[in-house]
Amino acid sequence: MNSLQLSFIIFILVPYSISFGRCDDMSFSICWMSEGGALERQDGNVWLNDTALKSIRAEGKVTSLTVPPAVENKLTLQYGGYVQSWTLRFTPRTKDTEVRGQQKPVEQPTSATKGFLDSMSPNEVFACENGTVFFHQDEDFFLAVGHTKRLPVALESRSPSMLLVSWGENRPAFSSSHMVTLYYIELGSFNALGTDTIINTTNNHYRFTALNACSAYVPCVETGGSHSLICIATITGTV
Repeated sequence: MNSLQLSFIIFILVPYSISFGRCDDMSFSICWMSEGGALERQDGNVWLNDTALKSIRAEGKVTSLTVPPAVENKLTLQYGGYVQSWTLRFTPRTKDTEVRGQQKPVEQPTSATKGFLDSMSPNEVFACENGTVFFHQDEDFFLAVGHTKRLPVALESRSPSMLLVSWGENRPAFSSSHMVTLYYIELGSFNALGTDTIINTTNNHYRFTALNACSAYVPCVETGGSHSLICIATITGTV
């Protein structure tokens, strides 16, 4: 084998626990958590398909972003002086995750990662809870991919200028607030377009308006008192 062949390794990762049923409601996500300013201290960033994700996060909470299945997605991590990239492909029908790259991910969480995930309320959903593989783990940061059929945030409808997002139960019993944020792509990174806080309401949806047609956006929902920020990648309708 020549050097080019040696530098490109393929791993097929099949989750041990398979849940049978429809696959069209399965959500694949990238999940990451940074606390104590870990990304800043380590001069870190995460890119999905060459778009920086660093601005989409809540300190000390696990952030998740849905990833389209059945197509190749490029995931890049810069952290602590090194840069690693992987190509990912998720197959809903078989629940397989294909990972190509030089560094093989691991399926077991470290004690620090497990401790954080165990601290989540039973009502909360870890968006990478099934078929989870970890690309990096230390005391203050982890990066993983996985899937769930219980994602509590969904796109209900869209138009050329509007996105209607809803959410289900993903909160501690005492929580009564939600923070919604909309991100858009500008100059190779996601930037916040606006944030709103919903307090003491029974509404479980939010309408983002005055948007550009046929444009990529990322709505995020953070529940007060929770350990997670749930984001979905979507696009507005055409004119």
